[in-house]
Amino acid sequence: MSHLSDMEELLQKISDNSMSVYMKEALQCYSAGAYRGCIVLSSIALFDDCVRKLAEIRHLNKVARRIHDEVTKRQNNQDVYENYLLEQLAANKLISELDSSTAEVIKNRRNKSAHASGHAPSAEEARFIYFEVIDKFLSKKAFSSKVLADEILVRLENRNFFYSSDIRDVKVTVEHETSLLHNDGFPYLLAKLIDNISGADKQLSQNSRYFIDGISCINNEQWNKLLVSQLLEKKLDDTDYSRARACYLRILS
Repeated sequence: MSHLSDMEELLQKISDNSMSVYMKEALQCYSAGAYRGCIVLSSIALFDDCVRKLAEIRHLNKVARRIHDEVTKRQNNQDVYENYLLEQLAANKLISELDSSTAEVIKNRRNKSAHASGHAPSAEEARFIYFEVIDKFLSKKAFSSKVLADEILVRLENRNFFYSSDIRDVKVTVEHETSLLHNDGFPYLLAKLIDNISGADKQLSQNSRYFIDGISCINNEQWNKLLVSQLLEKKLDDTDYSRARACYLRILS
């Protein structure tokens, strides 16, 4: 019964409630020995989750919007969309090569289980699919944080990125922009912001300063540690970074 307790515990890692419902039903199938049902429901959750995550960033990312629009068009026409979805996610680096390979395995296992192929899914197979769907996909809040970070960095060149220089308004903007950004994408974003400050583009430099000010105000513990190591310690004597340092020190005091 240790497998069941592990599988129940894994449900807590799912970031979206609607996906949790699918996986609870998949677990019920597994508990009843309906391994085929566990695999099929887990696969449904995987693809629905991918479409949901595309919808969340379609307004931020042109590629995501294009993929999402095509997928929803195929869904509405009751056309097959899974192959297209996985190919596009991988080709545009929205998921890693490893996750892409895992998704292909899950899709193929689903196909073998859902059709009259003579394949009888085992408990081990169903458990593997269940674990991989949650661990590789449903436990993650969004797609690749680097892609989201790049979108932010591109739009920072816009003169109207910040509608006000008031630190409270800056914080609101930065909170909105980073709401889908996972902690693993922050080091990359911060490094680029710091580089931008000393760059030749004055608008980009200013907006990057404001963005770091906003990050300081958010007061995220993990982000603060990186601000200390990458900004306060490394740029201590660099006058280009005096505003950002001052803002962060003020927040800490």
